[in-house]
Amino acid sequence: MRILVVGSGGREHALCWAIAASPLCDKLYCAPGNAGIAAIAELVQIADGNQDGLIAFCRDKEIDFVVVGPEAPLVAGLADRLRAAGIRTFGPSAAAARLEGSKAFTKELCLRNDIPTAAYERFDDVDSALTFIRKNQRALRLRGVVYFSWRDGAPYAPKFNDMWGLHTGLLDINGQPKPAYAAFGNRMKLFR
Repeated sequence: MRILVVGSGGREHALCWAIAASPLCDKLYCAPGNAGIAAIAELVQIADGNQDGLIAFCRDKEIDFVVVGPEAPLVAGLADRLRAAGIRTFGPSAAAARLEGSKAFTKELCLRNDIPTAAYERFDDVDSALTFIRKNQRALRLRGVVYFSWRDGAPYAPKFNDMWGLHTGLLDINGQPKPAYAAFGNRMKLFR
């Protein structure tokens, strides 16, 4: 079989390593791959978000099977497009990938359908989040990260860290605790 693995991280390296060991694999490609993957698969310089390019490559090389590793192209519908093009693919549909791709979507789905899950709150402004934390400080436990999703929210992250002593349990290169916050997107989410 001619197999294409899509992605460039550690997960895709492990997938390539396992697939390359299979007697069913005649030729292994990885797009875009990385230096470590280059030792076990032929790298293809097509970004994992370039759906048209990946489909064209699969047709050109007569790829028998595609394994999509990263979340972003799955959420964007790559597996759906590959299947629609008649290319056998391992990876969930965009609808199914949304469960992993959006924690907010998954939490809201669980709450709407009475599926047991940890409590969850979502905020559009820092003041509401700070008020919520102050009122519920003893009951809240973060599982890793406070997500600041608007660019203006990033300066507030140290306030959360200082006020609540949040940290990931990991140390930075100076031996200091890494803060438990990140900046991206458009909303703030807290899990308890």
